[in-house]
Amino acid sequence: MNIDNLFQEGLAEAQKNKLPEAIKKFNQALLLDPNHELSRVNRAIALGKNKQYQEAAQDYAMLINASPFNAQYYGDRAVCFFMLKQHDKAMKDFDKAVSLEPSNPYRYSSRAFIKERLKDYDGAIADYDKAIALDPEDAVAHNNRGMILENMGRMKDAQKSYQEADELNKPQRSAEDQKAIEEAEEIEVKQKNGKIAIAKPQKNKEKKTKAPKPQPKAAEVVIPASEVEQPKTVTLSHLFKTLKEILTNAETRDEFLLFVKSIFTKKKS
Repeated sequence: MNIDNLFQEGLAEAQKNKLPEAIKKFNQALLLDPNHELSRVNRAIALGKNKQYQEAAQDYAMLINASPFNAQYYGDRAVCFFMLKQHDKAMKDFDKAVSLEPSNPYRYSSRAFIKERLKDYDGAIADYDKAIALDPEDAVAHNNRGMILENMGRMKDAQKSYQEADELNKPQRSAEDQKAIEEAEEIEVKQKNGKIAIAKPQKNKEKKTKAPKPQPKAAEVVIPASEVEQPKTVTLSHLFKTLKEILTNAETRDEFLLFVKSIFTKKKS
């Protein structure tokens, strides 16, 4: 079988999320031609998605040796280093990616996303500011900036960032959905004296930091499920925490409010 067929078969397996099978096909292609760049790039991506970060980083190292001015390879290897908890190496690669593409907002938002997780809040804000200056319509960057500002106690600045993100997200909704959301927006469930009460929400506020908008072939920043604390029992406080997460995230809040409104509409008919 020739290398092109093996590469195409690997792509097909990757698209079906059959990562081990995809990696096997890319391995076979690279045995025929170790310099086949597309096979190595896509094997690195598949390895990363399969949480084989060390092997993926090795592939990116070979790609960087062959193409030392490709910012994407540095950015993708940085993600691998971060997942391996090699934070100094990760930041060095992110810095290199920024230096190679100083006018690309994605480079700054990617680095900011990692800086925030390393608790370098000032550095993350500076990078999001630069990303927004280059791409003022990046709603994710506005949202993430707001989240960090809120954690820093700068509530007024955070609210402004949330409002910017919400305004940028509005065009993505249909006119009918937007009207329904506005009609139902007075509904929010809060904990009050141990009981469930209805209260007016704080508007335009998203609570979850999101990964920056990906570029072609960019590796995903995935936090393993084992690192996420899971509640052992379903308590009342956990219920309210879950409701708060739903209602303070623009996407899930909108869906929830539409669902509640549909229930009330059915009861009236």
